[in-house]
Amino acid sequence: MSVPKPTEMTIQDLLQGELRKRGVAIIPEFSVSTPTGRLMPDMLLKNGAQYVVETKLGAEAKLLDAMMKLYP
Repeated sequence: MSVPKPTEMTIQDLLQGELRKRGVAIIPEFSVSTPTGRLMPDMLLKNGAQYVVETKLGAEAKLLDAMMKLYP
């Protein structure tokens, strides 16, 4: 029997669960209209301020791609 491979969704679920335990309000999978189009980040955190979260697994090279998705 093999160990299941983590996916972005499983990581998101774990992260959301831990943040909720700590009292952080979470809005999962929301969308925002911008002048350049619609953005669909993975979640919005509200804890004194608002934080947009895009989860990525894999090589650090994906980090720049994720940031470009959030800030067109």
